[in-house]
Amino acid sequence: MKLIRRIATGLLLLFGLPISIYGSIALMDRNLAPKDREGTLAAIIIFGLPATALGSWLAWGLYAQSQQEKAAQAQERREQLQATFYQLLQENDGEISLLRLAAATGISGEEAKVFLDERAKEFSADFGVSDRGDIFYRFPL
Repeated sequence: MKLIRRIATGLLLLFGLPISIYGSIALMDRNLAPKDREGTLAAIIIFGLPATALGSWLAWGLYAQSQQEKAAQAQERREQLQATFYQLLQENDGEISLLRLAAATGISGEEAKVFLDERAKEFSADFGVSDRGDIFYRFPL
C-alpha cells in the first residue's frame, strides 16, 4: 500500500507540476492570444492544480506516517532499553557498568553513558570504580 501511495504521489506531481509551471509561465506572456490564455488557464485549473494538490497531500501524508513510525520505533527502543536496565540491576544487586549495559542492549558506550547518567540523576545513584578501573553505577534497591 505504501509503495502504491509513493508511486501515485510521484506520478501526480510529475504530471501536475509541469502543467502548472509551464501554464503559469505561458500566462505571463503578453503576446498570448486571449483564446490561448483561456485554454492555458483551463489546463492549469483542470489538470495542473488538482494533480499537484493531490500529489502534495499524498506526499505530506507519507512524510507524517514516516515520522510516526520513527517515533514509535524510538519509543519501543527506549522501552526495551529501560527493561534491560531494570533486569540488569536486579541480576547484579543494583550495580551496573557501561560495558555491561552496552553489551546487553547493543547500544554504543556513549549512549550507555548518557542513559546511565540520566538514570543516576533520576534515582540518586552512586558511582564507583572497580579493581580493574571500570566505572560502575550503584543504584539503591
